[in-house]
Amino acid sequence: MREIIFGIKHCHSVGVVHGDLRPENILFENESADAKLKIVGFKHSQFIKPNGKLTKFTGTSYFAAPEMISGSYDNKCDIWSLGIILYIMLSGLVPYKAKSEQSLYKKIQEKPVSFDFSVWDGISKEAKDLIKWMLKKNPSNRPTIDEVFENNWIKQRANNSIKDNPIVSTSLKNLIAFNISNKLQKATLTFIVSHLSTNVEIAYLREIFHALDENGDGKLSEEELTKGIKKVHQAVKMDVHELMTNCDLDNNGYIDYSEFLTTAMNWRKALSKEKLYQVFKVYDIDGSGKISLDELKQSLGGNDRNHFDFLDILREADTNGDGEIDFDEFTEIMLSKLSEHDKNESNRI
Repeated sequence: MREIIFGIKHCHSVGVVHGDLRPENILFENESADAKLKIVGFKHSQFIKPNGKLTKFTGTSYFAAPEMISGSYDNKCDIWSLGIILYIMLSGLVPYKAKSEQSLYKKIQEKPVSFDFSVWDGISKEAKDLIKWMLKKNPSNRPTIDEVFENNWIKQRANNSIKDNPIVSTSLKNLIAFNISNKLQKATLTFIVSHLSTNVEIAYLREIFHALDENGDGKLSEEELTKGIKKVHQAVKMDVHELMTNCDLDNNGYIDYSEFLTTAMNWRKALSKEKLYQVFKVYDIDGSGKISLDELKQSLGGNDRNHFDFLDILREADTNGDGEIDFDEFTEIMLSKLSEHDKNESNRI
């Protein structure tokens, strides 16, 4: 946390407001145990004059400060986002959740931050006091980045243990039942999760992933899944090895965060024609309204060695036989795979 704060301290010192601080925009420099952090996601960052205000909403809903939602903010919005990140880092939970963005924004603007969950029992008062300070609704009551940097708890680099979070059996069942037969479906659903899903849609799954990921390496091993499933209150009979096979989309022996979201998502609720059309436009590189074999290969990493695999994908989707995939065919193939998923889920549960 102190490394992140140090980076934002530099930004604020040169008049830059990041405006979109969230865990996805904080990366490790490399894979070593002592790797430094890099802050990314500056696409929507803005310069601000002393005592000036910004009005353009640039953040991500779960990490947006109340004043950003209202439309008049300064660099104190970054302090709020850092407070949310710190809350998540210490508990594995998000302080505000809702079924819609409108409800979420209302809670962010009106509801005090709560530490009622049992996971906070083992967290120090100093840490909770800092979070409360960073999450003051009125930005003028929030600390500056220099004050956060000089905070005693931050300076002492406090190290507190975290209790296990509960694991939701219905999400595990979604994970168990999920199985997609070809690369087109996998790539499409992964793209929707990564680029088109709101934080409201994935927040609950994020909590579950962190609860399952015992060693915190950002990926789930077969051992971690076995332990996690044993914690489920309802009896779930399943083959963990089969689960790994179905959900390990890149076949590296682990289920990473993106794979987990893709496979555990309730697609019947999350998928829409609007989202499918946005992905379709990405595949339709020349904007012709149809996806050719070359565009399919270019979009999904095809080459001479897997040419026939992509030809099979195109033939499966191309129901009118014109050698290309139009949007109706694309929608039909995606929805048919989800119907198979629902059937598999019913049979398994």
